[in-house]
Amino acid sequence: MDAKRMDISIWSRWWLCVAFMLAALAGNAWADPVQLWVQPSGNTFANAYALQGESRDYFGRAECNACGALEFKWEFSDGTSTAFAGVGDPRYIDYAGKTFAAAGTQWARLTVREAANTANTATAQIDLQVIAAGGDSLNRQKNSAIDRGLRNLYQGENDDGAGSSNWGDTGHTGMALIAFENHGHNLQAPDSDLYKRTVRQGIQSLLNNAALVDINNQRCIGNPDTNGNGKGVDLGNGNIIYHPSIALLALVNSADQAFAQSYVAATSTALNGMTLFDIVVDATDWLAWAQSDGNGNNGGGSSVFCSAPEFGFSIYYSGSDITNAAGYFYSGDIASLGGCSGNFDFDWGDGSTSSYADSGTYCGYSGPNTAYPELNYATSTTVNHTYATGGNYTVAMSYTGASGTPTTALCSVDVPITVSGEVTSCGAADAQNGAGGWSYTPNEARGDNSLTQWAVLGLSEAKNRWGIDVNPKVIEQLGHWLAWSQCGDATAGTLNTFGYDGPGSWCNYQKAGAGLIMLKYAGKPESDPAVQGVLNYAMDNWNTFGGDWNMDNLYSMYGMYKAMKVMGRTDVGSTPTTGQGWEAQYDQNLINTQYGDGSWPNLGGWMYPSTAAAVAILAPEVASLPPVANAGGPYPTINAGQVLALNGGNSYHQDPAKHIVLWQWDFDASNGLWWDTLPAPPAGEGAVGLTPSVSYPDVGHDQAYAVTLRVIDDTAPTPLTDTDTATVNVASGNVAPVPVTNGPWSGLPNTDIVFDGSASYDPNDPAHCSGASCLGDSIVSYKWDLDGDGLFNEANGDDGVPVVAGDFKKVKKQYPAPTSLSAKLRVTDSNGVSATSTDSLNVISIAIVYGQAYESCYRVRLNRFQDLLGLRVLFQNQGTGAASNLVMTLTSAPSNLTIVDGVANLGNLAAGAQVTTLCDAAAQPADLVLRADRRIAPTGGWLWTADFDFNGSHYTVNNIPPLAP
Repeated sequence: MDAKRMDISIWSRWWLCVAFMLAALAGNAWADPVQLWVQPSGNTFANAYALQGESRDYFGRAECNACGALEFKWEFSDGTSTAFAGVGDPRYIDYAGKTFAAAGTQWARLTVREAANTANTATAQIDLQVIAAGGDSLNRQKNSAIDRGLRNLYQGENDDGAGSSNWGDTGHTGMALIAFENHGHNLQAPDSDLYKRTVRQGIQSLLNNAALVDINNQRCIGNPDTNGNGKGVDLGNGNIIYHPSIALLALVNSADQAFAQSYVAATSTALNGMTLFDIVVDATDWLAWAQSDGNGNNGGGSSVFCSAPEFGFSIYYSGSDITNAAGYFYSGDIASLGGCSGNFDFDWGDGSTSSYADSGTYCGYSGPNTAYPELNYATSTTVNHTYATGGNYTVAMSYTGASGTPTTALCSVDVPITVSGEVTSCGAADAQNGAGGWSYTPNEARGDNSLTQWAVLGLSEAKNRWGIDVNPKVIEQLGHWLAWSQCGDATAGTLNTFGYDGPGSWCNYQKAGAGLIMLKYAGKPESDPAVQGVLNYAMDNWNTFGGDWNMDNLYSMYGMYKAMKVMGRTDVGSTPTTGQGWEAQYDQNLINTQYGDGSWPNLGGWMYPSTAAAVAILAPEVASLPPVANAGGPYPTINAGQVLALNGGNSYHQDPAKHIVLWQWDFDASNGLWWDTLPAPPAGEGAVGLTPSVSYPDVGHDQAYAVTLRVIDDTAPTPLTDTDTATVNVASGNVAPVPVTNGPWSGLPNTDIVFDGSASYDPNDPAHCSGASCLGDSIVSYKWDLDGDGLFNEANGDDGVPVVAGDFKKVKKQYPAPTSLSAKLRVTDSNGVSATSTDSLNVISIAIVYGQAYESCYRVRLNRFQDLLGLRVLFQNQGTGAASNLVMTLTSAPSNLTIVDGVANLGNLAAGAQVTTLCDAAAQPADLVLRADRRIAPTGGWLWTADFDFNGSHYTVNNIPPLAP
């Protein structure tokens, strides 16, 4: 690096340090812009929150990375406002107790800014329709309850500050997410949705706390693994079945299938890198694996009782193992048994036996010759045995006294054994041991309908929303469980609700909705007697309150709500004319019981995430299936002014009971979507209909437009929507301007080189065109890159200075040392279209040694077309110092000449001195030898490369012209 460039580098580094110090002193100079979200507004005026004269709270959230203190103010459409005040909690910036005296369209506007930099400001507005006091409706009250309930859940969010949030355990978190998702706040919500981050972080919490575990064959269903990876995802990570089941429902409710297949988990667990869809597949496989097989394969275990007169023994088993045995028997003549303190003998039924000692503790307990031989009563003894294969084994017990004789047979009992991985299949009889249901932990030898409903709801929604199936044996065995555990008598026609863990166990309203959900998943039609029995029970006991009944019991209400939505029913009764519209009555009950802070009490017990459950019940759907918009395409590129037919015909609804009723199009998303602010599209900005037409004006350059289709369905009271975007590319008649320079350039160090682009032109300029191609544009900008760094018109002068101040058509520049590099000119027209000159025409060569004269010193005829030429060239050092170790290499010659030898070693050449290349006409040695071909017309010219030392540095300069500049 030469001294001048080194000085510039040091100065640049010093100034950079000063800039950073100034930024540090400024404090907030490097802060990001303030970002602001406010609570959602009503989707339509009919769904607006406020009632005339009603006191309501409004709030928003602000974020600003590296900002200083923030301040806020509220403004309202009635002319009232607050002064700016400091933000205490940027996550919850509220105005409490606002009332509007007048009905009609109103708004609340929040502004947040940096206190020390008031230019860093953000504003967001809540739009609403204030309903006249005399026109209040249940729908308005419901929407108000939802708004306050979601706000309460939002305030109860535990944000860990690392991208994850929870509401306590997995079950609480999952139910809170369902409450948000059921109202459209999900992973696919627009970024403007205040609750989207809450949902995203809640989903992250579920994934962070899930576990990828091994799963294997089960006795009833065989292989639960549908994707062949041998794994299942336990979303509850060891918690009872409520947790992973509710979490599964929250995941499948968070997005559509296509989004889930592209959403990749980022966690510190084994789920890292899996898509959300694949996680749910493995979660459904885990639930299938966890279904009870009636044999207690994974803890809990079962027992059988071996009894005889004056004898009782329990044998405990789990899976392939006898895990323990305990009991005693009475003998009034212990001498006949060979005395006390003998052994209990077990014949396990597989050809093996074991013996365990009686402690003798109760020898002579009721007299000198009486005893109660015992095992695991007075002392602790481990009794166990493992079977190699599954099956029913007859276990026989006997007792041998201390003398060794005689042996007294006590009893025998059959024990069902299942070896892990063995499939023996199950049937209706196995349901009595719980097979087909789910219990608190996986594979218990019991079913529990309060838990089974959650597993079934998760599996059902995974199927309905994302098309995820489980092993069909899961559903088959569930059917057996339901047939056994329903209360009432099928033969007598008295089937009603479902039992807790059997047909006579705690039959109440809390299992009615659960039973309907399970029956539907098991494939039972509404006409089935089992379904009709539950519906009749639900109708007969509808107006019951508290306890284990319906109203004021969130557990019962949530189950019935889910069942009605899954079944698509608006009426509870067994026929559509019963007249018991469930939704309005549930809505009114929940509105009446909501607390002032937006929460709900734990009505009826059991439903511990009460506020989340209540908000979810108030939703229009359970795991709502929205319509799917398809904006068509890919569309062909069209010319400006050309008409294109759009097509929304491939849009469809995921729920066959619903229909798309409206197709709305926005033709250019860059200026906002018209339906966000207007009731109808302005001319040229959008359209309504299935297949509208669109054309675009010529904006002077090719333009891509984002066309957005929104479809709206017939869901009542709040329609569901979906949007999709297609790209329309419009070709302009405008062509790029043409850069023309006076290059290539050559010169000496520290002398002006002039770069002239004034010959550049725009083909669309009227001076160069006529007719329709004349768009009237012209070149408005000339920019140079004269130091080869890719930056144009640098302010430091590296790219030259204008010859005429302010006019960059022509610039000049000096180079302090020999160099060779490319120069570029970029011209831009009035429509923003640019073009840049090519390197091959724009070469800068700054050298000190240039050719002065060329002559041929000999010519040898090779054939009638070709001669061999010896070339003598005179070079002169035109610089200010000596050129040492000078080597001139001829790199290009006219097209009729081929370079045979092109290197001349010229040694040292003082400033101003001249030297001639070697060329002896007589002996014919020459530094430069060329072959001339008379058949080829000469084109092109001469170019040289110079290698030399100058002022202590070595230089290689390419593309030197044949003569001095």
